[in-house]
Amino acid sequence: MSIMGDLMKFKLKNTFFIILFLMLISVIYPDDIKDIIKRQGNKLIVNSKEIYLSGISFGNDVYVDEWENFQEVPIYHHSEKDYKRIKDWGMNVVRFYMNYETFEDDFKPFKYKQTGWDWIDRNIKWAKKYGIYIILDIHIPQGGTQYTQEGTDLWSNKKNQKRFIALWKAIAERYKDEPIIAGYDLLNEPVVTKSIDQWRNLANRTVKAIREVDKNHIIVMECILGVATNWKSFHRIENMFLIDDDNVLYSFHFYHPHSFTHQFARWTQFKEGGKYPDDTRMEYTVEGEPTKRNKKYIEYEIKKYVNFGKKNNVPVFCGEFGADYHCFEKNKGGEKWAEDVIDIFIENNIHFTYHCYHESCFGVFQNDEGLPDENQAINELIELFKTKLLNKDVK
Repeated sequence: MSIMGDLMKFKLKNTFFIILFLMLISVIYPDDIKDIIKRQGNKLIVNSKEIYLSGISFGNDVYVDEWENFQEVPIYHHSEKDYKRIKDWGMNVVRFYMNYETFEDDFKPFKYKQTGWDWIDRNIKWAKKYGIYIILDIHIPQGGTQYTQEGTDLWSNKKNQKRFIALWKAIAERYKDEPIIAGYDLLNEPVVTKSIDQWRNLANRTVKAIREVDKNHIIVMECILGVATNWKSFHRIENMFLIDDDNVLYSFHFYHPHSFTHQFARWTQFKEGGKYPDDTRMEYTVEGEPTKRNKKYIEYEIKKYVNFGKKNNVPVFCGEFGADYHCFEKNKGGEKWAEDVIDIFIENNIHFTYHCYHESCFGVFQNDEGLPDENQAINELIELFKTKLLNKDVK
């Protein structure tokens, strides 16, 4: 009888600890992780409070071209110090550019490199220390760079699409419980070859795969830049569409007027682009209507995306806006252009990241080699960020 009693006590004791363990697991890993940013209507919410994301892009030397030297692990692009720096500017988010080759080689598809994961993990650690959210962005996908219209293999090669989806699923699986990750920006500036449905279909398939392993993080969904065979399709509001998911932040990029923001940009045909504002200079809206180069023109173009958010009750994000360094020389007004854009974003609750932190054309820090050099910074931009974001109710 004593043996049976001891056995019952043993079973009850172990049952108690099993139940306690399961209860602890449910607390530590709830189905709906409370400290991950979520969409609620047209707002972003974290810990039951609204959050406004305002920050900058880390370009991470992702480009592979005659001007840039791609590094799989861009250790000279930024360091821990730079997260502190942007925190001191009043920012709370980084859009983090990634090249698929940081994770995967073309001759070893679906085999992911530990060095790539280690780089992301290191940045997460730095970001956490200073309270900076990270939006992971596949800037260069399998199949090639999109905005240059050289990435057609993403759309023509089904294996590239499978690799693209698989990489996002692997990223989501690894970081599904990481609250410092604000979201997954699926693809930078898609340029499709036939129709918008190419991106619609790939995006929905990618989100479906992500949701198999991560039901919590926001999807950042960019509109297509345009259809490669139809130049009139570029930069139109019709390029933005809803996808089959509720937890989505809809994204656009803004560089109007291009003749100003891209003057002398080395990969374009633009030369001298004048100043901003300039009521004597005629610009044209995306629809082809003549207008003056001033804040009203900027507001007109941005309002289309504001209205998209209102109509569909979804939050909107400008993942890129910026100007070439020539715009900040000779009193051309680059800082005034940036100020007008930021003011319109804040007024209309459009989340944003400036393009970009460290590169030789659009960067706040202009030095090509080494970590960001304060002696080669556009100080007018830094002061603007501090003025607009520090001690403001935009966080």
